[in-house]
This record gives sequence, structure tokens and C-alpha cells, in this order.
Amino acid sequence: MGFHKKPCSAISHPDPIPGVGYFPIAEETMHEMSITQSVVEICQGHAAGRKVTDVVLEIGELSGVVPDSIEFCFEACSKGTLLEGARLRMEMVPGIGSCPCCDRQAPMATLFDPCPDCGAFGLSIVSGEELRVKELELE
Repeated sequence: MGFHKKPCSAISHPDPIPGVGYFPIAEETMHEMSITQSVVEICQGHAAGRKVTDVVLEIGELSGVVPDSIEFCFEACSKGTLLEGARLRMEMVPGIGSCPCCDRQAPMATLFDPCPDCGAFGLSIVSGEELRVKELELE
């Protein structure tokens, strides 16, 4: 489980967690909670009533999705469903951009990285924004 690294006063809630002094991730986890709920619904739809034992997600490094939060939310979202107890595996897809000036492809760590070859901005994203269920294993 992750925690904000900001002091409690910066989060505007009066009661810190005893012995920790920080609050559990709130806004970030809420985003991933709704994503994880959607993943569970998609998996249940494709499982056609069969128990799901393994789920493989592809998550792009530029997608804005926090894998640790997805993992944290998965257990809660899958409780009482066909996915309860299923193993979740996440495969990260690297960010890759295509330069409009020199036509080269290059790794991207953020959406606004310049081309490492010519320095131009405005790379077109080739990969890294993915968020998809890649595989389901059923009983």
C-alpha cells in the first residue's frame, strides 16, 4: 500500500494515521479503483461464468496508471466475483515516440520528451498508452 509523501497538513485532513503521519493514497487510488472495477467487469464478461485464475494486463508507461495502485485495488474489486483469488500480472509497455522532424523512433519517459536525436518536440506516441486485458486463464 502506498502513501503520500506530503505532510498531513498539505493534504487538508485533520487526523494523520497513528504512527505513520501520512494518509493512504486517495485521489490516485480512486482513479485506479474505477479502472480496476472496469477490468474486473471486462474479465467477467469474457469468462462466461467460469472462474478466472489468472489475469494479465498490459499497462503503458505513458498511460498515467499506477501499477501498485491497480494491484492494491484488484483484491477489493474482485472480492465476490469470478476473479476472487485470481493472480494479477502486469506487463509494462515502454513509451516510444516518433519524431516529426527526423522520423526516428525513440524511448519516451514522459509525454513531453524531446527527440533525443534532433531535439524536436511533439513526438507522436507509437506505444506506451496501452491499458488492456491481454490474457485470462479460466478453470
